[in-house]
Amino acid sequence: MIPALAGYDRTREMRLYRELYDRMTRIPGVRSVSLLRVRILRGGSYWDVIRPSIMSGQTLKARCDSVGPRFFETLGIALLAGREFSPADSETAPKVAIVSEAMARKFFPNQNPIGRFVAFNRTDSGGDLQVIGVVKDIRHRVPEDRPAEAVYIPYTQAPERLLGQMNLVVRTTANPQAVITAMRHEIQSINRNLPLVEPQTLAGEIDDAVGDQRSLATLLSLFGMLAVALTCVGVYGTMSQAVRRRSRELGIRMALGAQGRQVLWMVLRQALLLVLLGVAIGIPVAAAGSRILAHVLFGVRVGDPTTLATAVLGIALSATVAAVIPGFRASRIDPIAALRHE
Repeated sequence: MIPALAGYDRTREMRLYRELYDRMTRIPGVRSVSLLRVRILRGGSYWDVIRPSIMSGQTLKARCDSVGPRFFETLGIALLAGREFSPADSETAPKVAIVSEAMARKFFPNQNPIGRFVAFNRTDSGGDLQVIGVVKDIRHRVPEDRPAEAVYIPYTQAPERLLGQMNLVVRTTANPQAVITAMRHEIQSINRNLPLVEPQTLAGEIDDAVGDQRSLATLLSLFGMLAVALTCVGVYGTMSQAVRRRSRELGIRMALGAQGRQVLWMVLRQALLLVLLGVAIGIPVAAAGSRILAHVLFGVRVGDPTTLATAVLGIALSATVAAVIPGFRASRIDPIAALRHE
């Protein structure tokens, strides 16, 4: 919603949000309702935060967002200490803030942050804010190496630059589309001219945020499968050629009493040696490549042992299967025919 475009001043805007909150909670299937200024995965504003009690002026750039009561409950963000915002945190009440776990760890190491103060290094920030709660870290950008430090303030105490538009967030057990229709009806019944942004589920917003990364991951997976296929074809071709070149040798071995399974194991062992050589070269290359992918794909860790082990086992299994056919042919060579081979 963008009340500013409909001519709402601060007083009317605050009254609008309270009325919307009351109406939304009465919609069937709605478990909790809240507000936030910037959508979770849309980055947001990063402000310089200071500790006013520290004369050295410790400064940290943190994400700032203004939210409503029950925001963390609605989004399923765990409250680690203290309390959430409540309707009592009004415009005239003492200024308060809730910080993320990363923010508390950075600003108040080995201390209890509840009751301490932070402030924004801005003239329009409204002064010092008392920390009343600590919440679990969340990622505000995808991809992101680590969760950013964050400070949340009640929208009722937000400076003017953080007002004028807010996003309704609803947690529901009903069909989301039915709830969206009911929400739109309630909003339009208050003011038909209130500008609305197209509603979206959190799952849809996540899909939009990771769409490029998902496409890239799919493309890289296809290239990976193509590489495995080419590896299998290469192992098959190499082993087939090796069996043909060693037909006379294999015939002599079988004429002297070698069993078919011994010849099969000899061929498979040669294939596995090729795989081990490739793995010895490929693991360092893969580890170096993962450092590049870690900056491109979400959740890719450098040198992830599980991923490397899975890749090695997959290649070894594929190469073994590719070598079975030439090995099986070698185990069935006719010694007489092989000895006549030039």
